[in-house]
Amino acid sequence: RDRRHRSEGVGKIGVTDNRENEEKYLLYEEWLRAERSDAEIIRLTPHDGNGSSLGRCDALVLTGGGDVDPRMYGGSGNRQTLHEISVDRDRFEAEIVKRSLDAGIPILGICRGMHLVNVVLGGTLITDLEEAGHPPHRTVNGVKCRHEVRLEPGSALARHLAVDRGWVTSSHHQAVDRIGAGMTLTARSEDGVVEALELAGPNGSLRAILVQWHPERMSGTALSGGLRNLFFNSLTTK
Repeated sequence: RDRRHRSEGVGKIGVTDNRENEEKYLLYEEWLRAERSDAEIIRLTPHDGNGSSLGRCDALVLTGGGDVDPRMYGGSGNRQTLHEISVDRDRFEAEIVKRSLDAGIPILGICRGMHLVNVVLGGTLITDLEEAGHPPHRTVNGVKCRHEVRLEPGSALARHLAVDRGWVTSSHHQAVDRIGAGMTLTARSEDGVVEALELAGPNGSLRAILVQWHPERMSGTALSGGLRNLFFNSLTTK
């Protein structure tokens, strides 16, 4: 079924949390409230086993974090480059993604969140970008990774932002390989890494917006504030 969202204000936004880094988690809340200060945030975490709280949410934000277990997409779980794999988190978030898609609850997936949704929809991941021949997309020797992304003409993100490229902050060593069912490519980096995907809904709405970069760590850029505005707009599209 497709759920109708409130046209005035946003009630509750579920935000996933691994309960391991409070400072990083709060960046997501602060970033969301910069657009809508009255939004109520509900932490969704396997530590609390509160997946049922998704039923109270108007939207779902999937945050960054450790790697998705490669065994979820047919890979090996014995790679030395893997880190912070949590089977409990993978199962918990995969379930709430499936329920959100079924209920028409809009999803914003950030970094790991993008990977998780792609895998749920039958896609695969590049297990390690540097092993695959790409330059680092992560912090190296204390230097944060900033790079340009190019938006696909005609994508919702490109139309909403009215730009065809922009600079982003990245922190990842994995990326989307085969794109999951129903999604379309929204952006790539200059070295060809998939940087954004979108999943269309009915009547011009968006069921999911997925980005590889970290908009909550960026400011003064269309690919942070403009992305956030597009996400909130997706909640009110009938």
